[in-house]
Amino acid sequence: MTKKIINALKRTIFSQRLEAVKALENKTREEKATLLAAVEIQRKSRGIKDLIVHIVFFIVFVLIVVLQLNPQSLFIINTSLKNQILFSQDSHYLAINNPSGFINYLNSTFCDSISEMSLENNDAMNKIIGNVIRIRTARVKPDSCSNNGFNLTCYSNTYDTNTKDRSPFGTNDMYTYTSNSHGSYVFGHNQYVWDRSGYYIDIPVSSIKTGVESLIDNGFFDIQTRSVIISFSTLNLNFQSRTSVFTMLTEWTASGSVNPYYSIRTYRIQLYMDALDKFRGFLEASFFLFILYYFFYFVNEGRIDYKLGRFKFYISKFKNIFDVINLTLFIASISLYLAFLGDNSRVLHINSQLQTTDYPLYLENLGQTALVLYQISAINILLMSFKTFRFLVVHRRLYILWIAISQSRVQLVTFTIMFCIMMLGFLFSGWLTFGTDIASFNGFVTSLGTLLQFIIGNPPDYEAMSYTNRALGPIYYLLFTIFMFFILVNMFVAIISDSYQNISNTFEKKQKTKRYLLTGWGRTMKSLSLLFTPYSLGIYDLVLMFIDQKPGLLETDGIDPLRFKDELMTVQPSIKDEATLCYYADLLMKVQMARIKYLYQIQSAKNTGVTFELKLVGQQVHKKDLDTWKKEAKVKEKKKFEPIQQNINILNAKLDLLLQAMNVPQQSIPQLINGSTGMPQSPINNNNNNNNGGYVPSSSSNGSINGSNNHIKLSSGTFTP
Repeated sequence: MTKKIINALKRTIFSQRLEAVKALENKTREEKATLLAAVEIQRKSRGIKDLIVHIVFFIVFVLIVVLQLNPQSLFIINTSLKNQILFSQDSHYLAINNPSGFINYLNSTFCDSISEMSLENNDAMNKIIGNVIRIRTARVKPDSCSNNGFNLTCYSNTYDTNTKDRSPFGTNDMYTYTSNSHGSYVFGHNQYVWDRSGYYIDIPVSSIKTGVESLIDNGFFDIQTRSVIISFSTLNLNFQSRTSVFTMLTEWTASGSVNPYYSIRTYRIQLYMDALDKFRGFLEASFFLFILYYFFYFVNEGRIDYKLGRFKFYISKFKNIFDVINLTLFIASISLYLAFLGDNSRVLHINSQLQTTDYPLYLENLGQTALVLYQISAINILLMSFKTFRFLVVHRRLYILWIAISQSRVQLVTFTIMFCIMMLGFLFSGWLTFGTDIASFNGFVTSLGTLLQFIIGNPPDYEAMSYTNRALGPIYYLLFTIFMFFILVNMFVAIISDSYQNISNTFEKKQKTKRYLLTGWGRTMKSLSLLFTPYSLGIYDLVLMFIDQKPGLLETDGIDPLRFKDELMTVQPSIKDEATLCYYADLLMKVQMARIKYLYQIQSAKNTGVTFELKLVGQQVHKKDLDTWKKEAKVKEKKKFEPIQQNINILNAKLDLLLQAMNVPQQSIPQLINGSTGMPQSPINNNNNNNNGGYVPSSSSNGSINGSNNHIKLSSGTFTP
């Protein structure tokens, strides 16, 4: 038992592919093709195992993320915060569009809502931790842009290292600049990222109205302002002790407009509280083991390919690049989660800040970590769902959609190029024509999103387009509908439909011609049952037995599965189950049909100077370096003419002896055979000038050389060499 386990582990580590490479060394072409087919069929027959492992891993990971995040609870908490702070009936935060609207919102809705979230308010569901909020502003300095000769002060629209203001301002210079407020980065729209620099002030919740009025009176918001960031953290004990980091960003443009944005990052501060959390901890440990398994498998496959001299192909293969991205993101998510768990003192911090008025910076940073963690997890879930297509090869009906897309890839590439050209034309045209008045065309990304929605049936406002440009509006709308919606979209559908139909027809024809003892689902279920059978026989090992005990049987055409079933009972009498016999007989039938492809590849490799490699090792036939191939071709050509050259040398030696016997000078006889080329050489000079050293025997000579009779006539008789 122990020996079998050790052998199984060795096979996992050292790979059957290496064994197959060694087995190919002393085999004929037909046997090589059979072994290569056996390795591929075994890989496909065990694909159900890889699919099951992938599905289990996928379910475990999704459960971990869902149990950690609990989207339903987050939705309830976030909706409550938005309704209380942003979407009040008195003033709507997202309706702010100018500085005066922002000031009115602060004085009315904002101050009243924040006051109700005080720690002293026992009726508040969401309590502000630390009883303090932070308001930070980013300012540009005067003359931060060119005034173009006008006697006016220019204030830049962008906030960067060259334009930011660092001077104190306000009454008695009460507001001072800081290069790092130790908070998190804030993502906006007009400017993608707002860094941690600026002027900030922490205002206690108990005096929120007085604090906001002081900011307004002392000029905290003025013409130099480019952004105002309000942030605070709340605690809700009713949903597993969840903290929400609430950030409100208003971007102040140089044109006088104000654009509001917000973000809410809600996460748990205590991750292991009840039995469900302990179950999640068990899943997290299982997830870690899965990652170790996939990492070991990936590294081991790379090591094997390195031994086979094809590591470059291994790392350049799309499947492996996809796995590298997936594993890297998994490792990044594990690192972030461990960093998140590493701060064990956050509960103590919160308890201490329930009595103080310190701004909880560490909660803001943890919110940033949680946001990145869950975004990476969402990307990983999407990648894993795409990865599932790789394992659907276990049944061709499941895999047929992927095959249809693969078969039509050339047409899809052509279509994509044409689609991108047309889309870019309409995009820039719409941006330049309507972007000045219509928000849905204001910017490259916004215009792209609008046109993509147009394609899927959500068109932009036709009346607004016509109002902006009465001539181009209707024309643009009509042309986009005709070319993008009616022509290109339907062309895409036609490409996929035609490929799918062709693949389906081909599959149905093959199904009619195939002769198997079990159905496709029957073989799949039998393969699944053999996964739980200890030390089950592999088709590769079985093929080796057939090559040794029944040589030539697998290479014989016209054999049906019943013959394989009967022969299987003699080769492997330990198999008693009827379904198992039928399963292996069908696999042997698959091997016999698949070997033809490999035999053709081996023959092509021999005839074209190509290095043929194991199919399971690579999906391609790799060509040698051109210079190497030319050198080898010259060596083969030289070896090919070596026997001819030896015969030529023997004939020339005999001719020399003959000439000596005839007393004919050797210089006067032309060389009948060219020793360098091995080709006959005519003794007659076709040039009109016959005095070029050529010798033409005549009838007056003592003897004549008659090439047609293939002998030499002498005056005294005839001598045949």
